[in-house]
Amino acid sequence: MARSSGRDRSDNSAVPKTVVKITNPSTGLSREATTDSAGYYSIPNLPQVLTIFCQLKRFKPLTKKGVDVLINNVTPVDLRLEWVG
Repeated sequence: MARSSGRDRSDNSAVPKTVVKITNPSTGLSREATTDSAGYYSIPNLPQVLTIFCQLKRFKPLTKKGVDVLINNVTPVDLRLEWVG
């Protein structure tokens, strides 16, 4: 299995308490994590191709599709949220 980790930011500032959900679109298998106070998340034991979704109040939802992760590696995926204006 693989691991994805990254940082959630908006305008170079950390966005804590963002729920990050990673799903394998082929199987429906999903995992969730919440970013820490510095905006970091880490999700272990992942399948190989993922869709990443994150959402937090006052920000636009963000989806990244077709993210490839390598087995026995950590795949960094940083996320940048935009304010809802």
